[in-house]
Amino acid sequence: MTLTAFRERVINNVGLSRRNRYIVLIGNIDGINTKFRDDILLFCEGAQLPSKSFASNPHRMFGETRQVPYEKLFNELNLSFYVDNDYKVKDFFEAWMGTVQNRGNRKFNYYDSYTTTVEMIILDVADNPKYRVRFNEVYIKEVGDMDYNYGHRDIQKLPIKLVFRNENYGGPQNIRENYGDAPVITDALSSYTGEFDSFQQNGDNPFRFLFDSAVVQGIRSLKPVRTDLGTIKLRR
Repeated sequence: MTLTAFRERVINNVGLSRRNRYIVLIGNIDGINTKFRDDILLFCEGAQLPSKSFASNPHRMFGETRQVPYEKLFNELNLSFYVDNDYKVKDFFEAWMGTVQNRGNRKFNYYDSYTTTVEMIILDVADNPKYRVRFNEVYIKEVGDMDYNYGHRDIQKLPIKLVFRNENYGGPQNIRENYGDAPVITDALSSYTGEFDSFQQNGDNPFRFLFDSAVVQGIRSLKPVRTDLGTIKLRR
């Protein structure tokens, strides 16, 4: 394939995925008010699709040793969130940790009471969903460090580690089967993702763009996202 043919195929047909086009959705968690959970979408400034591998043991019947897999392993799901002035983002994840272990008697709760489903949807530049990963039986493992320094003026961020049992993933066809042909996002959310560059460049107060517009109200009015589990919703 020539360079010209490659460029034409990429530009006109395939395209290249952008790192800043994604949506993270968190399912219902027992005992936690869903009011602010729905706004978490606005504050998730970074996400990593975790790696996976096979654990293996050496095995030899004759000749050279073979590595034989016996278990599938997943790394943690790493997310990063901007922190608001009222620390509601941190409160949300602290509350989630509180569902794992009772703060009073220090006893751990039942597994099903603190696990949920998390979905990550990858979008193209036109905000069409192109790839979807659903993480099953997710719970919070770590609320990360928050660094403070007189020499810095940047926005505070909160790293979060989630663990999960397994995952389901798929491309556009899989998304259509689970979500239908209706757009996943509304015009308000399209405006948010479409102007994300200006959102990032608004250094002193990047949240001014969000709260001076109808984006928040638009996201709160989103129709429920349809999944086969029916647990993840964006409407209050």
